[in-house]
Amino acid sequence: MINITQPPQCMRMSSTMSTPVSLVNISLPSSPADSLVELLELDEFDKVLQDDDGLQSKLELADRDGHELRATLSETRKKLENLEAMHEKVVEANEALTQRLEVVERQRKEWTAANIKFSKRHIENKVAKRELEAKYSTTFAELREMDEIYGNAEKEIAELKDQITALSSSTPDAPNSNQTRRGSWSPRLNGFDECIVLSVEGQLFYVSRRLLQRDTQYFEDLLESSEDSGDTHIGETDAHPIVLGGATIEEMNDFLMLLHVPPFQTNFDYINIRQWGAILKLANLWSFKSTKVYAITVFDTRFDDEDCFDRLERAFACGVSKWV
Repeated sequence: MINITQPPQCMRMSSTMSTPVSLVNISLPSSPADSLVELLELDEFDKVLQDDDGLQSKLELADRDGHELRATLSETRKKLENLEAMHEKVVEANEALTQRLEVVERQRKEWTAANIKFSKRHIENKVAKRELEAKYSTTFAELREMDEIYGNAEKEIAELKDQITALSSSTPDAPNSNQTRRGSWSPRLNGFDECIVLSVEGQLFYVSRRLLQRDTQYFEDLLESSEDSGDTHIGETDAHPIVLGGATIEEMNDFLMLLHVPPFQTNFDYINIRQWGAILKLANLWSFKSTKVYAITVFDTRFDDEDCFDRLERAFACGVSKWV
């Protein structure tokens, strides 16, 4: 047998194999029969090598498929991680939604309770409204009666005024109109009370001493101080009136208009804001306490929409600290 260093054609390197086929030593027989047997064995070996090429191709295909499967698996893992992250967010959102629903439910219960309370209060208010309407009707009827009484009293006062005017013109010591000017208020219009003569801007006003003493000590102190100084007739005659400063004739007429109303009168809608301003000013000037309080109440209710600068100016002028 001889050694063949060059492989036969059947022993070539496979184009699909990653490693070359090693050279093999083939011992050739010396006889033709042995040679035939050896050739048959070589054919089988060539077939085995061809089968090996097919297996190698399958392995490469399987390797590529494995590559693709690994890539798919990697993408699947990433998607799974994304899904897990999304799941965590959904869980957190679900927890937040649950808490929000609890808050909404609690608010709904509170609103329901408030609605029930409001319904009860509404029913109570309707009952109170009916009661107030009944009281208002009764009060309005009483006010109409009092208004009629006041109207009749005004007529009687007007008649008495005419009679007094006629009597005053025949009185010998009535002052000459060229010497003094009389105000709108006559001493006899106040009944038989003692009157005090007041002078505002040179015009004389005759006011009941009882009315001036009812709500203030100011005029009584004036009279006492004049008596202490020796002037015992001040305020008693036209020649010795009490001279009042800080007021105008128009303001004095407005103030005395309120001072002479009957005690039962409660409707003062005919008095405008200018007149109430004069009343508040003189009530503060002469210390008419209850009159000042009433005038402030009127401004707070009827004239609450007064310009803020006018209200502030009035507060400083009339000593109303709560308006400042």
